[in-house]
Amino acid sequence: MDKELSFILEKSTSAICYLDELAIFTYVNDSFCKLFKIEKNEIIGKKPDALLKNFSIDDSLAMQVEYEKIFQRKEEVYGEYTVFLKTGKRLVLEVSLKFFDDSSGRIIAIIFIDDITYFRDSELALIQTYKSLIDLQFAIDQSSMATVTDESAEELLAASEQKYRLLYENAPIGIMLVDIDGNIVESNQYLLQLLGYERKEFIGSRY
Repeated sequence: MDKELSFILEKSTSAICYLDELAIFTYVNDSFCKLFKIEKNEIIGKKPDALLKNFSIDDSLAMQVEYEKIFQRKEEVYGEYTVFLKTGKRLVLEVSLKFFDDSSGRIIAIIFIDDITYFRDSELALIQTYKSLIDLQFAIDQSSMATVTDESAEELLAASEQKYRLLYENAPIGIMLVDIDGNIVESNQYLLQLLGYERKEFIGSRY
């Protein structure tokens, strides 16, 4: 491995590892060791079993079956996985695996792993906070409705609907409404931007 490549790999914040065609670790970078709290000499020259022992029994068994299938079929992998360490700590990992032929013609697997636990937890906390705000607004509106006269009830209802429309349109999560036939009848702006659709082409399409 040349110096330039070595420098890039070691400075990367992604956990990176190389495995040979027998699924034996031939290289791991510092971020890999930091993420899984393991020393390089504990993993180089060994199979993933040496790493999987740090995970919960269920996750360890599932991942062992999975990596054996992947290496048998030489399948590329890209996905998000939630796993638990033996300590009980939860990790949400974004994993990308690709097979290559090295300079000598041997097949090697290169894996990139990013710990996105903090981002997923932040998203969940944001969604929960948003739902709590909606529940609180609903409770306030219900309380207000109970104390108004018939004449002002219609105005209050209209104002309440406007508040929920603003909450819906500015929600930090994608929301859509689908009828019983699977037709999309409504969507907020976040979901449209996330999927790259214009409202007129998205509304009315099938889910």
